[in-house]
Amino acid sequence: MSKYRTCIFSALIAVVLAFVPLGSLWADLYLNAIGDLSWDRVQNPTGPSPFLIGVSSNSDAPFDNKLNAFNIGIRILPTAGALGTISIQSVTIPNSNAVFTSFAVSPSLVSVQDFQVINGENAVFENVMIPATGRSLFQAQLFSPNSLAQGKFEIYAERETTNYFTTTTFDGAKFQNVPLNGVANGVYLGSLTVTAVPEPSSLLVAILAGIALSGFRRVMSRLRRRNNAIGFFENPTKSSQVL
Repeated sequence: MSKYRTCIFSALIAVVLAFVPLGSLWADLYLNAIGDLSWDRVQNPTGPSPFLIGVSSNSDAPFDNKLNAFNIGIRILPTAGALGTISIQSVTIPNSNAVFTSFAVSPSLVSVQDFQVINGENAVFENVMIPATGRSLFQAQLFSPNSLAQGKFEIYAERETTNYFTTTTFDGAKFQNVPLNGVANGVYLGSLTVTAVPEPSSLLVAILAGIALSGFRRVMSRLRRRNNAIGFFENPTKSSQVL
């Protein structure tokens, strides 16, 4: 009887493996963190330097370390005390170490509710192996739609729309560190700290203070020169001395 049970169990496992892609059982890819970014709006008024979203693979479960398309949802939220909004302005193909050497179309950017979704697809319908050292999916340029943005903003991968595809997982596989269930905001990837441009009133005060300080220095310099001249005539230095 036990032999029959073993055979039936083995048959069921074979059926499951035949119809369920390995990618749905072993999620082997994960998104890389982007770290802490900064933007000085005085030095770079148009926006911060572009950042890369990369992907790496786990060597401990090498069953699905490949993909041929992706969707990445990015949510950018202000922390306490931050002002304004930060968004992704554009996405482009990475200059080097890109997952795809060419895209079917350029990576697209779509706004959905309070986040943005970037998707891309390999120009050739084939999987690309992702090494443990990682590769770059896309390059993103951030910006602020107004001059109010300042403070710290946190960047998350939105969990429901972030997934990847292979030639067999058409319904999408989840990245290992971006599960379907989790915190509401998504998975934390990094942050952007924005240094604001001084307000016109503050800038005017600074300019006036500089002018006043410069004028004060000029007046003091003239007074010193005048006092030196007066002292010279009251106590002239003898050019010769009678012996």
